[in-house]
Amino acid sequence: MKNVFKLAVLALVLNSCGNGNKKTNSTFELKGTLADSKGETLYLEKLASQTPLVVDSCVLDDKGNFSFDNYVPALGFYRIKVNNQNFGMLVMDSTDKITISGSAKDLGNTYKAEGSPDTKLFLEYNECTKGFQRQQDSLNEAFRYLMTTMGKVDSLRMDSLSKTFEGIYLKVVDSYCARVAEKAKANANMFSTVIAIQPLDPEKYMDVFKAVDEGLMKNILEILM
Repeated sequence: MKNVFKLAVLALVLNSCGNGNKKTNSTFELKGTLADSKGETLYLEKLASQTPLVVDSCVLDDKGNFSFDNYVPALGFYRIKVNNQNFGMLVMDSTDKITISGSAKDLGNTYKAEGSPDTKLFLEYNECTKGFQRQQDSLNEAFRYLMTTMGKVDSLRMDSLSKTFEGIYLKVVDSYCARVAEKAKANANMFSTVIAIQPLDPEKYMDVFKAVDEGLMKNILEILM
């Protein structure tokens, strides 16, 4: 099992050691346009430890345009934020040319990113998770509704109802995990996949963890060479 999880360790090491640098002749770009803006300051943060580190900032102009011009990222996880409750996640590397769009009022639910394959994949994984969460919410609401409208029920009926909902929930979980596993195997060398596979059971999806382990190892070695 230790070998299976070395990918996560390598990812963290790479993300922590590659601190990025001041922009000189790099081709890296991070810019975009946000609607509903009022001259907010945007911050770029590197997620390399328990406390995010601000590495650059810029101000939205009167049309919502912005550009981060002072930092070149190493491969890793980042976010742009208006504040700690209003942010969008990015998975970036020094060769990316990223264009962001969305709303300054709700970055997390509206932002889109072009020019970063890892961020695009991260957003696809995120959509899978959102769909799973919506199904969970629907099941919880249905169960609460039944509890409210049925009034008092005996323990046998309650037990039967609970088992029925549990069975449905487990099918929803299995479907979600299968979708993530399929996408992860198809993108085993992508950095964002490291985060996506965390909900999977390593014993059930050992083949996925091994595939990502091998894919990420190969990708990291190519970057370091």
